[in-house]
Amino acid sequence: MPREKLFTKQEIVKNALEIFWSNGYHQTSIQDLVYKIGINRASLYDTFGDKETLFYECFLMYRNMILSKIKLIFDESKSIREGFENTIYFLTDEVFLDESRKI
Repeated sequence: MPREKLFTKQEIVKNALEIFWSNGYHQTSIQDLVYKIGINRASLYDTFGDKETLFYECFLMYRNMILSKIKLIFDESKSIREGFENTIYFLTDEVFLDESRKI
């Protein structure tokens, strides 16, 4: 009978996203991920297969977070024009320029 996992895939992806964001893809090793996330190497490989697949999952999570925020901006805007203005502000000020932000 297989052992029960003590983590969720989403938790691992969120933590890995922060590591990739800080170090970059090429500077992040599997050992960095294992150590900083706190799971063993076998669990990481069993869940994701390899570093590239984990990075892709991180990319999808980040993309979905940004798209959700943009949808919320448009939902809360009084007009399409205001939605675009607020989206441009969000992308330029909060996403691209704020390097200290936490994910």
